[in-house]
Amino acid sequence: MLAVFGFKHLYSDDGCKVLLYLARTSRGMAICVTSILVCIQCIILSPTTSRLFVLKRKLTQYTIIAFFFILLLNMLTEVSPLIHTVSILNSTDLEYTFYFGYCAITFSDYLTFMATTFSLFVRDFIFVFLMMTVSATIVLMLFMHNKQVTNIRSDLRTRSKNTAEIRAAKVVVILASLYIIFVGFENTIFLYQISISKRIHPLVSDVRHFFSVCYASVFPTVVIISNKKVKTYLKCWY
Repeated sequence: MLAVFGFKHLYSDDGCKVLLYLARTSRGMAICVTSILVCIQCIILSPTTSRLFVLKRKLTQYTIIAFFFILLLNMLTEVSPLIHTVSILNSTDLEYTFYFGYCAITFSDYLTFMATTFSLFVRDFIFVFLMMTVSATIVLMLFMHNKQVTNIRSDLRTRSKNTAEIRAAKVVVILASLYIIFVGFENTIFLYQISISKRIHPLVSDVRHFFSVCYASVFPTVVIISNKKVKTYLKCWY
């Protein structure tokens, strides 16, 4: 926003490198952690006859391993800002440059540009596709559960537990759907930039980055509306 209103040269080269590296790594973690969250919810909801049911006992252990794996993955795949980021462009040629107004990631040649950008696109595609597949599985589980629940009688405690799990699963599916929409728009623009467009226009990059922050702006509203504890806390706070 500062760059849009005319503030230039806010950071040094080192400041830009650290800032964009943290920003890109955090964005990658958001996609991967959301995918893992959807997978965890799918395992929790899995019936006893499912192959996923055996993972419930080791869910905590696997979750920690998965977290450190995706952290390492994103730290390694997002090293390009540490190498190619500058604070001031020495040229007006933006063919292999992502210019953000305050910093820029500029690549020296076509091969480096394509190798870096397509590796990031493939990573995003894999995790978003995983998110879509598992979300569809959860929806199918909820449908089957609602179909069977009328024929099954259980005690109040079990029903309460199932209701809480189903409510949590619905919220997770909503969050995953929103993420898929926003990241889908962002990656569609990104794919256009790296495969079709001959020049990376700053305005197109601004639109892409707008979609990249939409999820962070929307998901707190979903959590507040769906979580009774959060709503109760906010009422007490006000």
